[in-house]
Amino acid sequence: MPQRPTMVHLLPEMIERLNERASAESVSRSQVIRQAVAAYLAAETDRREAESTKAAYRAQPPDAPDDWGDLGEWRQAARNARVDGRG
Repeated sequence: MPQRPTMVHLLPEMIERLNERASAESVSRSQVIRQAVAAYLAAETDRREAESTKAAYRAQPPDAPDDWGDLGEWRQAARNARVDGRG
């Protein structure tokens, strides 16, 4: 995908640290910034997905009966079968 330039205003200390990082990694300052933005956006996506998963589990807890049956009952039956020597 083609890249487009953008202007970002940074504090001199930030620029200095970016330059040091870029030099240490033998890449351009722009590359360091692109990597940082990509990591930030990926973390935001991960956070949203985690929140969505939590909301789904709150709406339908794993042990709540559903169209497939009652997982809690099945687990108890499996435990009983092991105790009785049938499992």
